[in-house]
Amino acid sequence: MAEPIVDDLANERRRISAEYARRARDLGESKYALWQGAASLQHASRVREAAQLLHEAGLDPRPTDKMLEIGCGSLGWLADLLSLGAKEPDLCGIDLDRERLANARAALPAADIREGDAASLPWADNSFSLVVSSTVFTSILSPLMRRAVASEIVRGLRPGGGLL
Repeated sequence: MAEPIVDDLANERRRISAEYARRARDLGESKYALWQGAASLQHASRVREAAQLLHEAGLDPRPTDKMLEIGCGSLGWLADLLSLGAKEPDLCGIDLDRERLANARAALPAADIREGDAASLPWADNSFSLVVSSTVFTSILSPLMRRAVASEIVRGLRPGGGLL
């Protein structure tokens, strides 16, 4: 990789991490807690819609299907994938934030949850039947990083796999 590209990706990682810290400080943990009525309704709606889309595409989570969530945070979609039929050892996640990952690892100790960014995924080509990237691209401002993440998603998906 050329030096300006490496610098751009490193700068974007730092910017995103700083934004995570700002949001945690300014918004607190309860803003999106499921005991909040609006958050609970939004969560139920997105899971229902995702389940329907996956079903219509023939991508219902099945045991032994490896699934990855990019930007898994404290738990994200990983718990939802369990409720849709995935098995914990088949779940993988990646996020920049070490503290949020500690929560995800504690909740899902058998899942493969790693610290890092999706511009360079640590898994082999064609590893996943499903990749979930819920709000990742809205958080990335760098066009270079967006392209790198998109390329890594494509590389990681098995033929016939899906992106949610």
